[in-house]
Amino acid sequence: MLKELQRLLSPFRRGFAGYILLTLVRQALVVGGGYGLVLLIRNFQQNPARSVLIAFAVLVSYKLLIAALDQGMGWGFARHVSYPMFRKLSVDVFSKLLSLDQGWHQSGSSGARRGEITNGLSKFAQTSESLAREVCPLLATAFLSLFLLRSYVGATFWLAVLPAACAIFFWLSYEENRRCTEHREARYSRYASDYSLSIECMEMHADVVRYNQQDRMEQDYRLIHQDIESKGLAEARIQSWFGFGKSSVVLGLQAYLLCTWVGMLGTHRLDGAMLVYLYMLSEQLCGSLWGYASIWGRISEAWEPIKQFLRISSASSSLTEHQTHLAVPIPAQVALEFRDVEFGYRQGEPVLNRLNLRIEAGQKVGFIGRTGCGKSTLLKLVDRLYDAQKGSVFVGGHDVRNWPLRQLQRVCTCMSQNGGVFFSQATLLDTIRFARPSASFSEVIRAAKLACIHDEIMSLQDGYQTRAGEHGKNLSGGQRQRVAIAQALLSLDDPEKKIVLLDECTSNLDEETEAAIYANIWPLLQGKTVVAVTHRLSAIEHLVDEVVAMSEGSVAFRLNSAEIKATSVDSYAIAI
Repeated sequence: MLKELQRLLSPFRRGFAGYILLTLVRQALVVGGGYGLVLLIRNFQQNPARSVLIAFAVLVSYKLLIAALDQGMGWGFARHVSYPMFRKLSVDVFSKLLSLDQGWHQSGSSGARRGEITNGLSKFAQTSESLAREVCPLLATAFLSLFLLRSYVGATFWLAVLPAACAIFFWLSYEENRRCTEHREARYSRYASDYSLSIECMEMHADVVRYNQQDRMEQDYRLIHQDIESKGLAEARIQSWFGFGKSSVVLGLQAYLLCTWVGMLGTHRLDGAMLVYLYMLSEQLCGSLWGYASIWGRISEAWEPIKQFLRISSASSSLTEHQTHLAVPIPAQVALEFRDVEFGYRQGEPVLNRLNLRIEAGQKVGFIGRTGCGKSTLLKLVDRLYDAQKGSVFVGGHDVRNWPLRQLQRVCTCMSQNGGVFFSQATLLDTIRFARPSASFSEVIRAAKLACIHDEIMSLQDGYQTRAGEHGKNLSGGQRQRVAIAQALLSLDDPEKKIVLLDECTSNLDEETEAAIYANIWPLLQGKTVVAVTHRLSAIEHLVDEVVAMSEGSVAFRLNSAEIKATSVDSYAIAI
């Protein structure tokens, strides 16, 4: 995890170094300005009239210099570190999410992960900025203060008082954060639950209302925040007690120094102006201790979300791809083969069981079987959303693991029952041409007509400029499915598309519309290898070359075109 942290911060080393150097210069000016005030006070006692003018000019110039330096440092940090780092981290983690396999995405709540990324990204940027802006100034302040105090404190201070005060102070800080860790981890876990529940309830709002479960969801959400409040208060209670202890240490340190300097004032070894300056230095020294404790606390507070963010940014896909893989020569037609394939989404629950099957190049095959028998899973292994846990899947005579992943995905087009890409701000025009953004308006209309959705789009007030909404929520289930089909049809114009996977893509449509769509798209599939999963075989039985019936993760039987014509549709259901 530390290596991942170093990797993320390494592009900004020069920006951090430049900012740190300027902070050291600024702190030197601040501390030096305090001593300049002592000189002005002494000069005022000798020549009051002249000293007022000098003091005014020096103070104005000093303030302007510090202000200019602050503004320049702020702009430089924002220009070279803050915003570039936030942009890079955001883009990197977004790219990482797109590169991770389907298994990773299915293994957790999208809402919770979105919350972890948002919290982690924010805390990462804030903490990095705090370290640069505060740690070095605090170190500079402490060392400069100690350097200037060296002539006004004795050996007891250096050998006993200061080491003991620092040791007790930092031990209290460590113990405070150690005792808070358990509550903090639980609190951030509940923050993830907050994101998950709120996002999922918004996405499924209609069904929550239909089942009249608003009060229960509100109660669940209230319980989450009661837990957050409880854990937060437990942390605050610990911080209060340990804060009192740290205040006592700092007060004791300052009391020792003041007693020492008051004694020196009584013996005329320093004057009143120097006493004021020394007190200011002691305030800066003690303030630096509080600053370290504050930064430590903020790092401890931020570490949990940062840890979750780093876990996501360093995640790796289970779909291994060797960089040495060369592009696979793509034949005019592509065959599919499954050899002893075994697969399950969960340990001990196999979905595919030693499946052996070959689909010849250019063949159209329909798959039937009861729900859960592995039909859709089979398709996910072809375009490698998942890898077979045992056995091999071959596309065009090559194991899918030996294909460059993006080339394999370009070869395949999938139309599924829950498919399609719908963004909240995208129009229907842009939604349909998502897979081929360069498609012309006439090409979009042609795809929509083939999917039997053009007339319904034109009946809408804004036509193709209508927004589909997040997940297509502004459309009915049948409309959403047909828009997704149109989206996929546009991608078929790519000459590399050799395999078409139809996964119950018309399940929400009536039989007449379904038949019309298949009649429209089937001529486009000539020469392509087609695998069609369906529960209504009557829609495609006259179109496919073969029917494969599956049962319990393996092939139950196969029927060629002649056998399909000779066998009634009802007998398929009885057989499996």
